[in-house]
Amino acid sequence: PDLSASMSINGPGAASLIVRRNEGGTYRIFHITATGFATFSGMTITNGVGGINNDNAATLNVTDCMLSGNSTTAGLGGGIYNNGAGSVNVTNCTISGNSAGRGGGIFNNSTGTVTVTSSTISDNQSNGSGNTGGGGIYNNSTGNVNITNSTIGQNGAAASGANNASGGGIYNESGTVNVIGSTIESNGVECPQCSARGGGIFNASGMVSVANSAIRH
Repeated sequence: PDLSASMSINGPGAASLIVRRNEGGTYRIFHITATGFATFSGMTITNGVGGINNDNAATLNVTDCMLSGNSTTAGLGGGIYNNGAGSVNVTNCTISGNSAGRGGGIFNNSTGTVTVTSSTISDNQSNGSGNTGGGGIYNNSTGNVNITNSTIGQNGAAASGANNASGGGIYNESGTVNVIGSTIESNGVECPQCSARGGGIFNASGMVSVANSAIRH
């Protein structure tokens, strides 16, 4: 069911509690429609048609969790989708092996803010029938993304035909991305009939600030 009231769900650890979709239905594991807050800790979130949808400008806190194996290839945000003016705080988490049309790991929409601290975003993919981007993180419109002491690695964006693929690690449309004390490595883009752009970071028209960090193959 949709989470329509503020709540905290605290698990015993990502290895001990797994919250997953069964074989029927097409839905995200958690859909937050409240305007207050939602907190998830100590669990694995997997096998959803997308992991978490923060849909109504709530504050979402995700701590000590793993989001893996969630896929919404035709949609946005395989691991986490943050909509509107919502805020997402990801701390000490692993977001890995998720896929979406854009934002395989995280898609931040509109004026939302995403803060990633002491976490790993790896092996996520942006792929679909149109233009793709942001295998790890896609920052849409004028959103804000802050990454501290984290690793963005081995993510990818792939497109077919004449479609574009950009930002294997991070795609920034027209918002702001700040990277501090982090590593962005081994991310890539693939589109055989177009110009692949930004294996690590692709900045379309926004602002990207990188400090005390490594960006490498």
